[in-house]
Amino acid sequence: MLNDYLIQNFNKSLKLSSLHEAGHFVTADQLSFNPEYCAITIKKIDTTHFKIDGNSSIILNTNIKTIEELLNYLSARISILYAGAIAETLEDSNLPNEEKAVEIFENNECSNDRTKVSELIRIVRNIKYGKCDNYKLLHHQLNSIAETRWKRTIELVTKYHHKIIKLSDYLMSKYTGTDEEIKIYYDEYIQLVSK
Repeated sequence: MLNDYLIQNFNKSLKLSSLHEAGHFVTADQLSFNPEYCAITIKKIDTTHFKIDGNSSIILNTNIKTIEELLNYLSARISILYAGAIAETLEDSNLPNEEKAVEIFENNECSNDRTKVSELIRIVRNIKYGKCDNYKLLHHQLNSIAETRWKRTIELVTKYHHKIIKLSDYLMSKYTGTDEEIKIYYDEYIQLVSK
């Protein structure tokens, strides 16, 4: 039987994973992507340990025919990736905690998102500015793109925090205590947030 500490730790992990995936999903929706579903998977490892994974399936459903459209897509994708870590800070408040979000994003738990963001920022920089032999200038350009997208994502998570929290709470409420995948599809999400 799980003791109170393990239950509390499990509930916190489930809440953070739910907020993280809800952040990706809601931000994608607000940036005109087509989110397909948001899911949390819980697997029991042994009598006291669980593994919690999240997944949001997001489909690009737009034309990309120009460099500007490509840059807009890549910039939006960066925001979607940032949104998971930022949304985790809604655990304590209805407003994102930027300092805490930076710590979360730099944590090993976000390494997959961080790797993707790093690559996308480099692609955006190369499209916007081209080849650069000046390391200081190149670093400044990369930081500028990252900071601009981070600030935009903070604004989005702040504006839509109620939807993120509602989706996260819904995912958590569906957990039955067994190994399972909890999934909500887009149509269900629209019904949920319109209530």
